Amino acid sequence: GVLPSTTNESLVNAKKDYFNANFEPINTSQYQYIIHANHSVFMPVKQNDKWGFLNKSFEIIIPAQYKKVKKFTEGLAFVLN
Repeated sequence: GVLPSTTNESLVNAKKDYFNANFEPINTSQYQYIIHANHSVFMPVKQNDKWGFLNKSFEIIIPAQYKKVKKFTEGLAFVLN
């Protein structure tokens, strides 16, 4: 059998796969990092070292052009140019 890892590894930077409602994989290779937003309509996404937002269909709705962003809360999101 495989022994459990003795190191503490974070899953934050681990590669994650996403699937649609039909259990088909969604290609996210063009994004460096996606922050899943449980209760928000939009997800922060990192692309080319800048941040923007995706909708739940993984379509860019706000292009990655910001140094920093926060998740949408009550219809608003913090962005730093």
